Amino acid sequence: FAFNRYDGVIGVSKRVSDSLADIGTRPHLVHTHYLGLFAQNTKLERERLRYRNEFGVGEDVILIGCIAFDAPVKGVDLLLEAVSRVKDEFPEIHILIIGIDPNGSRLPAEAARRGIGNRTHWAGLREEGWRLLNAADLYAQPSRSEAMPFAIMEAMELGLPVVATNVGGIPEIVADGETGFLAEPESADLAEAIKKLMAVRDTWEAMGAAGRIRYHELFNGERSVESFVQLYLRDEKQR
Repeated sequence: FAFNRYDGVIGVSKRVSDSLADIGTRPHLVHTHYLGLFAQNTKLERERLRYRNEFGVGEDVILIGCIAFDAPVKGVDLLLEAVSRVKDEFPEIHILIIGIDPNGSRLPAEAARRGIGNRTHWAGLREEGWRLLNAADLYAQPSRSEAMPFAIMEAMELGLPVVATNVGGIPEIVADGETGFLAEPESADLAEAIKKLMAVRDTWEAMGAAGRIRYHELFNGERSVESFVQLYLRDEKQR
């Protein structure tokens, strides 16, 4: 009822737009518009070394980065469980969690209980947390629900292959098998996606490059603003 009082309603992904239609929003009012980032980030070796040194992570480690806040919807517990499932097969895998204060969270205890406490590194709350992804080899987004997560875009801009859950707008960002792998939001399926990514290490550079191209084609900030203005002006003329 509320949405139908507006001249237009924007969904930040096709799935969000579909959900707006499903609850009775008039179809002609709904537009899909991808938000974008203005970052022009290039992965830097000096940043990689800086942050790996900070967390005591050697070059023999495969580091999976994850940016999240401490809420079940972000699925960090799923990522911990998934890594615990593959820890024996891939002892070189570590995780870097950015955005969660380990002193106020139950998740570090969960990591320890699952036998990966020494492999899980907690960066806490950081300004420009995306910079820490310079230390990572891969990126994980284990969310149970999402609209259109910026963190994946930040990872793709840095050329990181992505393993993520097939929820919300994520499959509109991650091209399954091309820029990473998608999984259902459960630990067993997420573990299988990690295994698939580990099995194709020789393609990580190509996956990362494809992700960076996809980011610039779909989620570039300047282009997003331009298309938003055009959408607004078009609707203005129609009124």
